[in-house]
Amino acid sequence: MSDGKKMAFTPKVVASDHGYSEEDLARADTYGLLAEWFARAPTDDFFNRLATSPAIPVADQSDLANAWRALMDAVSRANPGEAGDEFDALFVAVGKPPVALHASVYMGGSMNQTVLVELRSDLAVMGLETNSDKGETEDHFATLCEIMRYVIAAPDAKGSTLVEQQRFFASYFQPWADAMFESVQEQPQAKVYAAVASFAKSFFAIERLSFDIYSASLDAAHTP
Repeated sequence: MSDGKKMAFTPKVVASDHGYSEEDLARADTYGLLAEWFARAPTDDFFNRLATSPAIPVADQSDLANAWRALMDAVSRANPGEAGDEFDALFVAVGKPPVALHASVYMGGSMNQTVLVELRSDLAVMGLETNSDKGETEDHFATLCEIMRYVIAAPDAKGSTLVEQQRFFASYFQPWADAMFESVQEQPQAKVYAAVASFAKSFFAIERLSFDIYSASLDAAHTP
């Protein structure tokens, strides 16, 4: 669902943008979608693309499927202008916004400290460079989602193995993302974005579980 716009980082060597499986592509697609929701106020084009999303089969009553249906219902009841007003009210402020979108705020207590230094070091190892014209630091939630989208969808990229994906997720999403989602859900002005946060939380729960199962399988394989 990502529209292919310029990412907040630039790979030094761009690999083929295809995943190992349909599941990989779906994961990458979801990270791309979340990046769009949290990078900027929604546009008419974004809402139009959401409106053409295929419906999930009724038989699928998983938490993620139900969260997606709730999100699509919220989108159908709003327009891009209203969703944009929500975005500004939640995430944009002259001073401190109601909801912070930077990992450093949750993990380090303030902006641009140890977490950001470690993240930049990891991105350098992965061969990724930041774009100076984006105006956001690399620990912004949308940028982190773009990074995950890239390493999942480009299997030849550095950092694209499941072990490396799990490490990145555990380092830069797991410690704080749920707290951010819950903060969004608690805001009285959040209508569409409350549904976005609920969907994101359900998706991240699956990511955590899948990585845990993968780790357990590796441990079992190495147990005599």
